[in-house]
Amino acid sequence: MRYSFIILVLWSLVSASQAQQQNFSLKSNLDRFAIINIQKVLRLTLATKAIKPQLNKIRDQMQKKVQDREKALKAENLSLQEQRAILSPEAFRQRRLDFQAKVAALESDVRSFRKRLDAAGRAAMGQVKKSFSSVAADLAAERKLQLILPRAAAIYVDPAFDITDEVLKRLNKKLPTVKVVLPSKQGSKPVQ
Repeated sequence: MRYSFIILVLWSLVSASQAQQQNFSLKSNLDRFAIINIQKVLRLTLATKAIKPQLNKIRDQMQKKVQDREKALKAENLSLQEQRAILSPEAFRQRRLDFQAKVAALESDVRSFRKRLDAAGRAAMGQVKKSFSSVAADLAAERKLQLILPRAAAIYVDPAFDITDEVLKRLNKKLPTVKVVLPSKQGSKPVQ
């Protein structure tokens, strides 16, 4: 009986020691994982906040040019309608075709501008995302993290694993602003 009691005590000590080692091993492995709220970082970074006003400024400048062209086209249309009675049918038809070509050109220019503005916005956000990835990778290397998961993939996260604020702080330091560059119509050189 005494012998079985000693075996039971030894077995308890060994089991407790193994459990403690497993708990330590699990804890040290958990220190290699982190969670980040990607949407929050991309929404709150200074560079992202700087993009929208630049896009709005470019859009407003272009809108002013479009309005000026529309105003000129309306005046030309009125003039053409007034001249209809004095022009021959062939001359009126030719001027009408020329006018319609100008309207079509304006519509094409507006579509092209919208595509270029969208491309400029995507390029600017691409710079932010590239810097975001770089900052996250640097932080992972620094903290010897093996895995960073997006916050959206988890139902619950212990705040100790969340590196969102640290990444946001470093990203703001690394990339405080991004210059939005509107590509030219041909796409070969940027227009600012």
